[in-house]
Amino acid sequence: MFDENRKNNEEFKKEKAAVLEKQTLRVIEYDNNLAGLEKRARFSEIILGIVIVLIINCACFVYCKMYNKK
Repeated sequence: MFDENRKNNEEFKKEKAAVLEKQTLRVIEYDNNLAGLEKRARFSEIILGIVIVLIINCACFVYCKMYNKK
């Protein structure tokens, strides 16, 4: 019975709306920050790919050079 009276209370409705608005703002802020992190992650993946390609190329070059010495 207490819960029913509280749900109908105007103060409770206003408090609930304020909490929902605050949570919505937190989610929007989180999404905005995530976009920047995704950009960094994409940049990091590109750099990692370039480094891996360079390592493989160097390994192939060294292997071919050693093979030709025999």
